[in-house]
Amino acid sequence: MRHGKRRLFVAVAQPLLAFGIREAIRNSALFEFVGHTCDPDELGPLIEKLEPELLLIGDRVVTQPPASVELIKRRAPRLGVVVLGPSSEGAMVRAALDDGAAGYIVNTVESHELEAALRAVVVAREFVVVGVEPGWRHGQTLTRRELQIIEYVAKGFSNKNIAEALWVSQQTVKFHLSNAFPKLGVSNRTEAVLAAYRLNLLSRDETG
Repeated sequence: MRHGKRRLFVAVAQPLLAFGIREAIRNSALFEFVGHTCDPDELGPLIEKLEPELLLIGDRVVTQPPASVELIKRRAPRLGVVVLGPSSEGAMVRAALDDGAAGYIVNTVESHELEAALRAVVVAREFVVVGVEPGWRHGQTLTRRELQIIEYVAKGFSNKNIAEALWVSQQTVKFHLSNAFPKLGVSNRTEAVLAAYRLNLLSRDETG
């Protein structure tokens, strides 16, 4: 992590939760609380105004269209987005990953653990999950984002081009591909595309 505090903005449905998060990092040497909102419609304008470096967004807010991770990343591509949600919602963890979030933290994390959880997300080079059982991503079904990236690969896009098209980092693209390869039983991009065609996951008309 670079020197200086990271500017943290919080978007959660409950004002009391925002207060608790602010208090949890009040004495943090790593993060500075710069504001919060409980209104999804206010989130975009406040991000542009306050220019935070990290956004911690609750599950009840992120599911509202104005506050979706994809829309936030389009408005502020360099903003790190961390979703705060229930540990039992594997689908929500998957959605956060697919949409380009930097990490997912369960909302049962202790207040004294929050700073360490946020730091784990910031220093990591790939999607980080804090507090969710390791089995959350097991299964052989390609996620929507994994299939979308393979579609771009089939069109000849580089990882850099894909990242630019989807408003995510190249590391995120690589992460999705590395998850997709074992599901398809392949070890590289070319084999992944061929396997996707073989399994009728891709249409040559759509990719060609």
